[in-house]
Amino acid sequence: MDRAEAEKRILRRGWLAAQAPALQSAVLKKARLVSYPAGDFLFHAGDDPGGIYGVVRGGVGIHVPSFTGEVLLSHVARTGVWFGYGPLMSGQSRTLTFSLLEATEVYHVPLAALDEIERTAPENARAIHAISDFGVAVSMSVVGTLQIRDPDRRIAATLLRVAPPAEDLSPGEPHEVLLTQTQLAELANAGRQQVNRALKRMEARGWLTASYGRIVFTDLGGVTAWLLD
Repeated sequence: MDRAEAEKRILRRGWLAAQAPALQSAVLKKARLVSYPAGDFLFHAGDDPGGIYGVVRGGVGIHVPSFTGEVLLSHVARTGVWFGYGPLMSGQSRTLTFSLLEATEVYHVPLAALDEIERTAPENARAIHAISDFGVAVSMSVVGTLQIRDPDRRIAATLLRVAPPAEDLSPGEPHEVLLTQTQLAELANAGRQQVNRALKRMEARGWLTASYGRIVFTDLGGVTAWLLD
């Protein structure tokens, strides 16, 4: 992806899209566009402080330490989501783990560059620290789906939450979620067999097709209407 298209995508939604044009330009001037293959980790909880990342395209898994010490997949960051800002606020080590669930392109802005932008004007510092407000919105979305009591509806709502927005797809591109049933179970706080049965019921209704590591929506409106019913 060229730089112009990447900038267009990152400004569709999210923290940077909500900022003044001057700050957008300052951040993008310091940002480096990086491509990663699927299957690795970007960083782990406990790693040294680093810069922030903004998802241009792909899917980044957000893993949260649990009460029992496990690190659980809780969300998939999509286009416009910025993450890794914990050290920016606290100056401490990383507190969350982020994995590359899909081939992904991100903007990376080093902490030193953010400090430089902050020092330029007081309004820049306020705008940069507002990034945490968007993180809270993501957290509330996760909590909202996990509070759905019916397992089938919770699993369906989780799928919608982590799926790429339809407006980001090219004409003819399948609306797919690249997750295993085990990963979806973790995201939805459900058992793997519950996920398997729920996907089969949704497939029987013509809403999606499921294969190993890949779920493709065939009637997104049908799933959405059922959840809102």
